Amino acid sequence: MALRQAVLWGVIPSNPASMARAPRTRPKEMTAWNQEETRRFLDHPGNHRIAPLFTLALVTGMRRGEILALA
Repeated sequence: MALRQAVLWGVIPSNPASMARAPRTRPKEMTAWNQEETRRFLDHPGNHRIAPLFTLALVTGMRRGEILALA
């Protein structure tokens, strides 16, 4: 956008990025945990004080950084 505007204003003769193409990306296949994997995840912390955070992550889909930002 900035280079196109520079061409319109006469600052540069042509847009050097006009022939560039964005790389193709393949969407990553998402897989959901089955009941056993979910149970192992929730059982992992046991009675540790962070156990509720595991439940929060599972129920909300929050990432580690998002959960830590709540503190």
